[in-house]
Amino acid sequence: WDVSSGARIRELAAAGYVAAFDRSGERVAIVAAEGALVIVDARDGAVLADRRFGPRARVVALRFTASGRLLAGVRYETGSVVYLLHGDTAEVLAPRTGHQGGVQGVAALGEGSRLVTCGADGTLGVWDAATGREEAHIDTGSTLERVAATPDGTRVLTLANLGRDGSRLELWDLADRRRIA
Repeated sequence: WDVSSGARIRELAAAGYVAAFDRSGERVAIVAAEGALVIVDARDGAVLADRRFGPRARVVALRFTASGRLLAGVRYETGSVVYLLHGDTAEVLAPRTGHQGGVQGVAALGEGSRLVTCGADGTLGVWDAATGREEAHIDTGSTLERVAATPDGTRVLTLANLGRDGSRLELWDLADRRRIA
């Protein structure tokens, strides 16, 4: 869609329920049915890559890093994995685990050299994007639903599910590993 005119520019062949654009706006990753991830050229609609995670897999979160790599949080019946994928081919560069419950969200920190994940187990994981090494594991005490990072990558905002009491936004300082608000 063209934001200024409201006109449809193109209808993409891949239909899905989660999507993410890269920084240039030229590629869009789309979660399609049955665990499939499709990367499409947003200019002409051509499918660049198609990655299948399996019939019982569910991709729940997508983000492109500043360097053009793609993060995908995938839930399986037996647990969750966060994959770092090549942004053009969807080739798996490194899988990451670390959450006991389902991965709920992923975000790139700063320029994308570090990643943050949140899980239903109430933890935040901070990862080195190049090595896959977990740098920090923060227990928040709440079931986490989503995560977003500040542009400088020093803080994250989480959506905590409080059950019957609703939900709450929480701001976390990653260096101090503490909740600010």
